[in-house]
This record gives sequence, C-alpha cells and structure tokens, in this order.
Amino acid sequence: MIAPATLKRLHELSALIPPEEGSPEHARLTEEIEDLVKLVEAVKLVDVSEVAEDLEHAVPDGRIWAEGEGINLDAELADTEDPEATSGRKLAAHAWFTLDGLYQVEADKPRN
Repeated sequence: MIAPATLKRLHELSALIPPEEGSPEHARLTEEIEDLVKLVEAVKLVDVSEVAEDLEHAVPDGRIWAEGEGINLDAELADTEDPEATSGRKLAAHAWFTLDGLYQVEADKPRN
C-alpha cells in the first residue's frame, strides 16, 4: 500500500504537483504505483544465477563508474540495428532546451 504522503513525496522529488488527495487522479496514480512496486518485487524474485552474461555485448552499468568518470556519450555503437539512430550528444542537440550540453526540463511545479 502506497501512503498518500509517499505519493506526495514522489511528486516533490520529481518536481511535479501532486493530485489532490481523494481525487480520482490520486486514486489512479496510487494504484499504478502499487502495481509497479509489485512488478519490481516480482522481478527481484527471478533467479538469474544461471544466466550467462555476454561480456562482449554487455551494457556498462553507469552506477559503478569512478568519481569524475562517466559513460562516453560520444562513442559510436559498432553494431547498431538502425544506422539512422541518433544517440548521446547528437540526440541532445535536438532538444528544445539544453544547458551545458545536458537536457533542461521545465517542471510544472513552481520553484520556492
């Protein structure tokens, strides 16, 4: 069960305005988040111990990079399914709002 305070906090962390407690939108979002939590819990139960990891084609885990390091967004993918696909900094160049080469997102929540 997702508490109303938790839903409100998730909206605050996302820079969004939470729906009014007791509204149909609040009930719908609560139900959707509860379903997502159930999905995550079910995925955590999957036994992956026998799955062989293909190290040659593995996607690097961005959480384990050394401080000050990161994933090279300018690197070209060797075997891209779609040769017309745009990624990395080239993709950011198409964004409406960028700041220092990063996406800038306008939130519907006013800043304090």
